[in-house]
Amino acid sequence: MKNIYLTIILFTVSFYTYAQTAEEYYANGSLKMELENYEESIEDFTKSIALNPHNPEAYYLRAFSKRQLGDYKGFIEDHSKVIELDPENLASYYYRGLGNYNLGYYKDAIADYTTVIQMDSAYVDAYLERGVVKVEFEDYIGAIEDYTKAIDLNPEYIDAYFNRGLVKGKLKDLSNAIKDFTKVIELTSGYAEAYFNRGLANYEFSKYSKAIDDFTKAIEINPEDGDSFFGRGLVKAEIYDYDEAIDDYTAAILLNPEDDRFYYYRGLSKFEIDDNETGCIDFKKASELGNEFANDAIMNYCILNNNQD
Repeated sequence: MKNIYLTIILFTVSFYTYAQTAEEYYANGSLKMELENYEESIEDFTKSIALNPHNPEAYYLRAFSKRQLGDYKGFIEDHSKVIELDPENLASYYYRGLGNYNLGYYKDAIADYTTVIQMDSAYVDAYLERGVVKVEFEDYIGAIEDYTKAIDLNPEYIDAYFNRGLVKGKLKDLSNAIKDFTKVIELTSGYAEAYFNRGLANYEFSKYSKAIDDFTKAIEINPEDGDSFFGRGLVKAEIYDYDEAIDDYTAAILLNPEDDRFYYYRGLSKFEIDDNETGCIDFKKASELGNEFANDAIMNYCILNNNQD
């Protein structure tokens, strides 16, 4: 009888220690995760899971740490385990969708986001992210539908307006693209990319003065963005202001000297003001950087011109 009681006591102590140890590893992992010590947090969550493999929260938090370290394969695996243990966990379907998107598993990503939407039709972020994936399939109409649904659910959803504006721009629905970027700017005036993309739409729409204003505002917000200088340079060249266009292309080159477009278009503007020698130098540099039009420009502007002279 004494041995039976001893066995019961030992089993109770063993069970208590097991449960406490798993909880301690989980708590330690959570603390290390908050301190952004992701590698050690993963180690603790893994030990907690080894002792208690039925706790979905341990897999969920380990997935978070794996994502911070760029381990999307492990991120997906852990969220799949959460779903296995807790099939109603919408967040894990959503995050697994993010992981699948990052690894290029677009069909799986859409399936995950669709599952979220089927389980909760008001899960606004799932519409946004499914729209992002649909763009990868060039399903632009489907993407617009998802972004519009996200906006219906949250009329101040900046990313949904911005992404919808990008897609409308791709479809050359420029007036509505401009409306979406304008809405973004109304909601947050410091969004340089919204001004930049509205500038592109205004440029394509031949609204050159508005395009210049937009690119200038984008530059004020982010003066390190060479593309905004480049965009403004394109507009200035379009209105025959070649000297200022050259200044903008030069500013873009100083910010990103490896972008072949900047040299090519500066070369074109230089020829417009008869600065042929340095224009040819720009074409040569653009060609060295891989610009697909530069060699033709060298032939037409530099070699043939010289032969005619």
